[in-house]
This record gives sequence, structure tokens and C-alpha cells, in this order.
Amino acid sequence: MIALVSYNDCPHFPRGITVIDGIEVLFLPRTFPQKKSALVSADDENCRLLMQYIDILDGVNIFVGKKSSGSLEIISLFCSLFKSKEEKLFFTLCDHDEPEKIQLLSSLGIGEKQWVVFKDGHTQCKEWYWMYGWMMYTIKESIMAE
Repeated sequence: MIALVSYNDCPHFPRGITVIDGIEVLFLPRTFPQKKSALVSADDENCRLLMQYIDILDGVNIFVGKKSSGSLEIISLFCSLFKSKEEKLFFTLCDHDEPEKIQLLSSLGIGEKQWVVFKDGHTQCKEWYWMYGWMMYTIKESIMAE
């Protein structure tokens, strides 16, 4: 199972588990939907749902947007929740506040192979297309490994 997490809405897929090419994908849009640093918490409904699957997850892709929307807190929270399972984490970063996000990821031991930065020029980022690409790559890799 893999999971995709964002505080924005997810076009094309509902919240919950969808099977794609035989692989379960947990879609968690609107995680920390208030987009405020102080409200990023493990008590978020989607965060609690994700943690129910932590032992069977093969990978988690987390969108990290603007600093003002809680991006640094989101990175810190997921690195804490996945302590000793950091290899399962992948971060999709928009280029807003890019240096601070990369510095934090590095300080938490998240290497360059575990994140990507995209630039799209929108006020509200269009992260899902990047996340769908990661999802399909991960699904194909899982199928080929069987």
C-alpha cells in the first residue's frame, strides 16, 4: 500500500483506498486543511487514518506547500511519526520557501532521493500531477518486484 497526502483537494480520486493495477493507494486530501502552522497535528483525522496503516505502507508521498501553510511543521511531524521508518517518506515540494524546506529535510536526515521540487507558477500549487507520477512509478516498481 502507498499513500498520498495533501492539504488541498484531490482531483479524480476520493478520500480513502483505491486499487490501481492491483496496488492499494490511500488518498488523503484535505489533511490539515486550515493551512495554518499552529494547526498541524497528529490529531488530524487523515493523519490518524494514515497511522493505522503505518506497518503495511510501502511509501508515503506528502505534499509540502508554503511555509505560511505549515510546511515546516508538516515535514517535522511526518519525520517524527515515521521515526525509524523514514525510508517510506517522499516529499513533493513546491518552490515556495524552497531553501527552508530543503534545509529542514536535510537536518532531519531526509536525503535528496526522498523529495522533489516542482515549479508551476500558480498561486495554489497543482501538486497532484507530480504526486500521480510518483504514484504510478511506485506502483510499476511494486508490480515488477513481485
